[in-house]
Amino acid sequence: MVYSRTVEQEELLFGHAGRVLRNALVVYDSKSNSLWSQFVGEAVQGPYTGTKLELIPSMITTWTKWKQEFPDTLALETRDATMMQKMMQNFNTSYYKNSTAGMQGEFVEDDRLEDKALVIGYADDKYSKAYELSSMARTKVVNDDAGAVPLVVFYHDGTDSTRVFDRFIMGEELTFSYSSKDNGVEIAIDKETQSSWNTLNGVCIKGPLKGHVLQSLPSHLSYWFAWTDHYPDTDLYNN
Repeated sequence: MVYSRTVEQEELLFGHAGRVLRNALVVYDSKSNSLWSQFVGEAVQGPYTGTKLELIPSMITTWTKWKQEFPDTLALETRDATMMQKMMQNFNTSYYKNSTAGMQGEFVEDDRLEDKALVIGYADDKYSKAYELSSMARTKVVNDDAGAVPLVVFYHDGTDSTRVFDRFIMGEELTFSYSSKDNGVEIAIDKETQSSWNTLNGVCIKGPLKGHVLQSLPSHLSYWFAWTDHYPDTDLYNN
């Protein structure tokens, strides 16, 4: 998850607080020492309690795919892993392979999916909804309404990358379907204008709406148990 660190027109600096909350990382800001939940981006203790960080749309994908779409991108260079980092990598590798629901176990029991089923989650101040990744891999495109928001979820074969966009543009609500892959770029076509869209960046590349861009919506990849722990009233898309 990627958040803006600007709060009340001031840029905050964050660090690892050495704690977890419902299996999610807890961070602190150096100005007030408030504690923030990494999963929901909200301060849970301290002067900023109740304040929410702005969630910036992002995605998990391969470096190859990212460079293909954004060739001028800058990358963060990291130092060689320390012994502790290597130990954590080993722990993470084993954790991903077993059925353990976090270090603290699940807090909300929801058997609609397996605990470690991967979902793409969308949430705003009033509504939350999850889309199972394995289902997305089959359909590639989902047109849906999450509360009052008409959205489309695009899935990229081979990278498990997903993007969520608002499908209302130019005064019209579009309906998308998967078309094809062209030179590694996956294409969707909208029913209303028959325009072609790059599903990774939301740019219309052909047709009457060429050059227009869909608005990207904040979302993130999560285990089902983690999503329901933080959004217990979530809806689950069922195609």
